[in-house]
Amino acid sequence: MKIENINICLNCSKKTTNPKFCSKKCSNNGKHNPMYNKKQSIKQKIGAIKRMIENNPMKKLGIAKKVSNTLIRKYKNGELIPPMTGKKNLGASKNMKENNPMKNPEIVKKTFETRRQKDNLKWTEIQRKKILSNKNFQKIFFKKGKDNINWQDGKSTELYGIEFNDKLKEIIRKRDNYRCQQCFRHQDELFTKTRRKYKLNIHHIDYNKQNNNFDNIVSLCRNCHMQTNFKRNDWTEYFQNRIGEKCQLH
Repeated sequence: MKIENINICLNCSKKTTNPKFCSKKCSNNGKHNPMYNKKQSIKQKIGAIKRMIENNPMKKLGIAKKVSNTLIRKYKNGELIPPMTGKKNLGASKNMKENNPMKNPEIVKKTFETRRQKDNLKWTEIQRKKILSNKNFQKIFFKKGKDNINWQDGKSTELYGIEFNDKLKEIIRKRDNYRCQQCFRHQDELFTKTRRKYKLNIHHIDYNKQNNNFDNIVSLCRNCHMQTNFKRNDWTEYFQNRIGEKCQLH
């Protein structure tokens, strides 16, 4: 009978029969890792990748057969689910579309409520009653034009005045010191979801696209500009007071 020496792991201080570490994780953890506080050059990284490819055990026929046999055995016993290819995959995708939970209007209501709560957006009581009391919620909410709840007599299709060009926009941005007049973020701090910079939007305070007077235009970031689509009367009063004071100072 061989008597195995019991040692203590240098990393996690567990009992082990190995000389230093109980597992590979402990041997490669922190200061015990041979590459700790060492920077590799590009040539060293490429060499390490080549060595990994050359020393891949799956290149050996004996090991590859063993792995394939174990996978086949696990698929038969039901321990693993085999990958779906060909006609099986098409049938599974059809079943997923048919059993999509978002076709159920009650689930759609719940998801929209949770999204609104997360975004901290307050709906008016009228809009909320219209949406939640409607049986055909999913069809009506996504309708365009007059059937949409947020319809504003086609204001989005109105044309802008001739004076509303890039020069005027740049003058307004410079007047506002290239800052959003609601959240006061600088134009250099504004990024899209894809991390691209964008310029400040120019908003008409009275929502009249033909009125391009300096006291009716204000610089806003995209997030704040989206907020002005709700409770328009409140926003007009708010920005008229702000821009009126600024124009008096100038």
